[in-house]
Formats: sequence, structure tokens, C-alpha cells
Amino acid sequence: MAPRPTFLLTLALLGACVALTLGVPCKPLNDFFQQQHLDFPKTNATDSNAYCNTMMWDRRLYFQRTHTFLNAPSEEIGRVCEEGGLASGPNQHTSRRSFPITICSFSFWGISYTGIATTGKLVLACCRKLPVLFVKHMQDQP
Repeated sequence: MAPRPTFLLTLALLGACVALTLGVPCKPLNDFFQQQHLDFPKTNATDSNAYCNTMMWDRRLYFQRTHTFLNAPSEEIGRVCEEGGLASGPNQHTSRRSFPITICSFSFWGISYTGIATTGKLVLACCRKLPVLFVKHMQDQP
């Protein structure tokens, strides 16, 4: 059975909602979010493909179909859940500005990652003004 990103996103959002409902402390969820997605200053690599291969293995995110790294300071990312973002759904905020990101995609044929460095607005799930889940990015319009 092939990975289903929409299904996985739904499960992740459901988990975040359950955690919020049950009163799970937000700080551990934020710590996990930062470990999974934040990389600032951005790790040096020869190109975006090398960056993704290095980061995905170093962070033990093996064989994920896609993953996004946020290449901005944690303080700036955190502001998305406060004044730096707009409410866009239950416990979700969309950033007012774009951030540098790197999107990593896994190639099952080559058993490696390809990377694209770009910028985009972020949609994050927040818990008590802390980011706890990366929902998606919205590509900048040219």
C-alpha cells in the first residue's frame, strides 16, 4: 500500500486535537516539532539534494515521502502562532510572511532524497501559542 499523505496529515491533526483536548502539555509537542522541522542556521551542504539526504538521515526521518525543513530562527517561526500569523482554522495559523524552507522528496527508485530550497507561507497547528505541527506551506506567487 502506498503512503497516503492526506491520511497521515489527518491522523497528525487528530492527534494534535486529542492532545489539546486532554490537556497534554504543549512544550513537549513544540520540542518534537522543532526537532522534526527546524534547521537554523541551515546546515551546510553542497546542494539541496545533499542537504536533504544529510538532514533526513541525521534526524532519523527515514523513507518519508516528503518532509519540509524550516530554515528560519525558532523565535520567528513561533510568532506565527501569535502576532505573526492569522487564524486559519481550529488551532491553525497561517504566517503573514514567507519563510525560507527546504522541501525534501524521497525517490524509491534511487533510495535518496531530492531537495528544493524555496520560500513560502507556513500553516502551523498551534497549542497555547506554540507551534506543534507543520501542516503545509503555500508557495509564493511570482
